[in-house]
Amino acid sequence: MKNVFSKFINFFRNKAKKFPDKRKGRSNATYKIEDIVLSAFSIFHVQSPSFLQYQKNMEKKEGRSNAESLFGVKKVPSDNHIRDILDNVEVEHLRPMYDKQLEYLENAEILDSYIYMGEFYPTALDGMQYHNSKKIHCKKCLTKKHNETVRYSHQVITPTLVSPFMSEVIPLMPEFIKNKDGSKKQDCEINASKRWLKRKIPLDLARLLLGDDLYSRLPMIQKVIEMGHSFIFVCKEYDWTGFLEIKKDKVEKCIKKAYELNEDDETSPIIDVQYVIQHEQYSYDNGNISKIHKDFYALTQLDDSTNPYIKITFVYNYSYDDNGNVTEIDQDTPVFTSITKDEVP
Repeated sequence: MKNVFSKFINFFRNKAKKFPDKRKGRSNATYKIEDIVLSAFSIFHVQSPSFLQYQKNMEKKEGRSNAESLFGVKKVPSDNHIRDILDNVEVEHLRPMYDKQLEYLENAEILDSYIYMGEFYPTALDGMQYHNSKKIHCKKCLTKKHNETVRYSHQVITPTLVSPFMSEVIPLMPEFIKNKDGSKKQDCEINASKRWLKRKIPLDLARLLLGDDLYSRLPMIQKVIEMGHSFIFVCKEYDWTGFLEIKKDKVEKCIKKAYELNEDDETSPIIDVQYVIQHEQYSYDNGNISKIHKDFYALTQLDDSTNPYIKITFVYNYSYDDNGNVTEIDQDTPVFTSITKDEVP
């Protein structure tokens, strides 16, 4: 792993040398553009709680040694200087780094550890907010108005390779949720995810997309299938009642065919939509819970079948001390089982 990291940093440094630099003439002499880029990267790599804390650590011998040996950075520029230079660099300049890391991990046979169910690379999709302000904003900010107060924010989709067998995750190139110049309609997490889906897949990885209830919508599901991916998306009961013209209190199960929503398009894939249902079973030993068995039903499409359901089984084993206090909760490896519509409770 150490050899992989050093190769990656060398590649990163060489690419960073070509980043656009708005400085001209003698102002470049103090900090090279590649040192500024790697200084910013190193802060996140060492997971410092703040830039100030990172600079304090750098004042110590060990901190200086780590920064120089790992990243080749002898002196870290100030926060304002890094922002001033890198705020003008488009994010696309970072794309080669995300793709190259996968190549290095594959060559080191580390990427194979993330294969799940024999062929898939589980990829979790989720959105996050990294800027929120009432005053600081730009043309690409998302806006939200409440009681005459406007808040400005920046958000991003952060796809990540995950595995139940690995404690480490692998970040993939993010997709930013941002308004286009001149557009009156705001961007959103789903639209950003669709843009991300259209991007070239590094190494042609077979994706098993994982997402929360926000992703279990027909347009998103159709786009995922169209791009040739598989998925497991959570879907909540209250979000699907709109598919049926009946009152919610009368809905027990909500199943709708995609072709019924697209009657003019006979080629539309047939997709069943089903509530997520969770069953829990408890086992006891001397009055204490010894095991919890959970069956979690989710919407999925793991093959070309028209039954996109999956049952995920979680088992938690509890251990206690002599005083009856829980000392350990051990989770068995989740078991995924493809099921038909008739097997859904």
